[in-house]
Amino acid sequence: MSTNRTLTRRAEEMFALIERYNSSGLNRKVFCARNGIAYSTFQWWRHQYRHREKTSAARVSPINDFVPIHLTPPHRHDAFASACRIEYPNGVVISFREVNVKVLADLTALRAE
Repeated sequence: MSTNRTLTRRAEEMFALIERYNSSGLNRKVFCARNGIAYSTFQWWRHQYRHREKTSAARVSPINDFVPIHLTPPHRHDAFASACRIEYPNGVVISFREVNVKVLADLTALRAE
């Protein structure tokens, strides 16, 4: 496959076909039969389409997409907090029953060297 980022006309046609398949609700074999395409050809183009989607998503995602973390020391005298809850902007939540705040701070600290 060419490393050229522009699509050939055939690739554009096949990717459009893959997108039609994605919204069709049909299984692959039925879709291929109805559209007169060999199943193996469809599978090859579907793989190409998925690979292109992955690589273009990786290019779009910024490398420095970090969210700042602010740590509050525990009120207890030891180094363990009774709980830790991390909430991401997309709604994912990670909870720990006990966490060593110093270790968490060391893991999350950005050190310029």
